[in-house]
Amino acid sequence: MVPHWGIDCPTGPLIMNMKVLFDSSDNPHPEAYVKKCVTAFGRSYSLTVQEIIRETEDRIDEAIFLSNAAKLMSNFKMTRRGPFKGVGFSRGKAFDNEHRILSKSWNAIEKTVLDLKNFLISRPNADRKRILVEISEVERKQVAEKMWFMFKRLLTMYE
Repeated sequence: MVPHWGIDCPTGPLIMNMKVLFDSSDNPHPEAYVKKCVTAFGRSYSLTVQEIIRETEDRIDEAIFLSNAAKLMSNFKMTRRGPFKGVGFSRGKAFDNEHRILSKSWNAIEKTVLDLKNFLISRPNADRKRILVEISEVERKQVAEKMWFMFKRLLTMYE
């Protein structure tokens, strides 16, 4: 079963099957609409996401993954209880918890993350900001499959 993401946008709630950038007809949402949706999550979230995008522009590795995951989870208050309790980010440094949950997460998806990153940066003439819109439908499906594989891998770790 594909999870549904409910995103409250200024224009009303959206329920999508893993389609954040595309409508139900697989047409890309206008950039202004996507910006409105992201802004609806709040300034702090938007700044965190922009920073994460900048930090992963050239490369991604375990240290970058841990740092970005800790920032994002702290921003969403996901580190107070559950499997991520104890994960943190302070003074520019990420802290994994006693169970090393972020390190285990990276180890579970590292190969797929790196494959996906290499695939996306190898697309000729693709603007990074709109790469998912500019690649072919077949390539978008391949990206979605890789993403779904990683999500399933991570979900089974936290059950």
